Amino acid sequence: VPLAIKAVGGGRVEGLLCRYSGPMSTDAAHDYFTKSTDFGVRNGAELPLLWHHNLDVHKRGVIGKGVVTYTDAGLWFAAWLDARDEYEKLILKMIELGKAGYSGGASAIARLASVGKSRMITKFTLVEGSITPVPADPANVVSLKAMADKTDKQRAARIRRELDILEEDIEDDARR
Repeated sequence: VPLAIKAVGGGRVEGLLCRYSGPMSTDAAHDYFTKSTDFGVRNGAELPLLWHHNLDVHKRGVIGKGVVTYTDAGLWFAAWLDARDEYEKLILKMIELGKAGYSGGASAIARLASVGKSRMITKFTLVEGSITPVPADPANVVSLKAMADKTDKQRAARIRRELDILEEDIEDDARR
């Protein structure tokens, strides 16, 4: 099961929303999910799709919807990005370039102490799936280094140039 979010065509994006792991493979907050985590949603539940947990003042509100599927690796999220405007099209482009990942948003979180700084999340009541440029779980986005390792350095340089252009477009949109 691939970890990074992928654009699969027609505005559809999919990947792991919440990955099962353990104390040696945590997210940026030193947390991890297991198969016993209570996510508060059933298999096949529909969740709204947001951009960056609605924290970006330039893009707020629901940008699509998705369906949660429980797998052996974690919660798979197949979503449809509306891509109604240029900003949402830029979000889709960021996904295609491997510069955005999934992050689950929860209304309630409970943690148990575990190994060292790592904490197992026992309850994570999902209320939304977000596409974000900074997912807590680094496995949910493909890094430029990983892409360069799999391809050649010229492709990585081209992607960096495309990202620079995207960032300039987003900044221009923010000024308008």
